[in-house]
Amino acid sequence: MAPVIKGIGLLKEKSKSISISMTGDDARDIEVIVTDPTGTPIIGHAGKVFVCHAKTVPSGYEPLIEWTGGGSPASGHGAAFSTSYLSKGSYTMRAGPASPSETRKSVKTGAARSTVKFEIYGISSISRESSYGQIVWYGYPITFRATTDPPGYEGDVPWRVDTHDHAWGTASDPETGKGPTLTTTFRSLDGTDRFWAQVYAGAAEALDERDEPPDPRLELTLYLQSLSPFTKIPRAAPQALTVPRGTEVTLLAASNLPVDHFLWTGAEEISHDRTSSTARVLLAAGPDQSSAGNTDA
Repeated sequence: MAPVIKGIGLLKEKSKSISISMTGDDARDIEVIVTDPTGTPIIGHAGKVFVCHAKTVPSGYEPLIEWTGGGSPASGHGAAFSTSYLSKGSYTMRAGPASPSETRKSVKTGAARSTVKFEIYGISSISRESSYGQIVWYGYPITFRATTDPPGYEGDVPWRVDTHDHAWGTASDPETGKGPTLTTTFRSLDGTDRFWAQVYAGAAEALDERDEPPDPRLELTLYLQSLSPFTKIPRAAPQALTVPRGTEVTLLAASNLPVDHFLWTGAEEISHDRTSSTARVLLAAGPDQSSAGNTDA
């Protein structure tokens, strides 16, 4: 038998046909078995795409398999079916006739083989930390941490760093991971200040923006640390001061991004790390002179 569908338009006529052959098998005796995934429940995060496969016994009827109980989409046909559950919960997917009454009792004994149970968890929060606080930038490790809803699935969380295939000059190492945390280091491939990346815990985004930060330029803040031998002023903003001869001023320069070197003018550096530098200035003018000037970092 070959049914034909014909379409007639204003300018031309088209038709398509499909051949249908009939076997001697009774449809009620055909068993549908899910081959992948196996073992239940299957645990996954909200938004994960599950690809399921099934076969028929006897074989040859796989295109007729009906899938129900999915998330998005909720149903489908064929030997394979892809779906995604968008919220936490327990779900059961079934491969076979839409109604179990359409199969004989002898086939129903294997009904468990035609269903898959899913336990879906959500990502409730994602935090991050590094030696430079919350700043996401190049050159230092950043640790992202996820919590799940319900709790207890943190060890199953998959991580992925998307850099748009390095199109904007951003790379990360590593790019994937699994578990409650992911520690990765971003690096620039072109030496510019462009930054494009997104970090995913499951399907949840860890960063608010995938583009470069609003102002990635280096900024320095200059602080007074002490006016020896008189007083210590931890991280006080610079200001005009009148001090006696022989006063030693200690200054601290702090940067918003890691830097390789600090260069002081009019001061001697005594220590530094990648985001700060400490320097001192000895005001040693003669008894009849005043000492005034600018110190820059």
